[in-house]
Amino acid sequence: MPFDEKNPSPAPTHRITLDQDGSLIIHGSDLHIEKLSLDGGDLLVQGEVDALTYEEEVPSSFLSRLFRG
Repeated sequence: MPFDEKNPSPAPTHRITLDQDGSLIIHGSDLHIEKLSLDGGDLLVQGEVDALTYEEEVPSSFLSRLFRG
């Protein structure tokens, strides 16, 4: 199917659902947060995503919290 400048096709969309504790790090270019809901845990990002990195939270010990800088 040839590219039509007058009628460009929409960019593909993807949906990811995480049900774990931890941090999601999004790497890419031209990233823009379109929607952020802290109550519902929803995030809508537009741009070119190169990588998603999931990091689990490491429980901290009493000593690590005491000497945290």
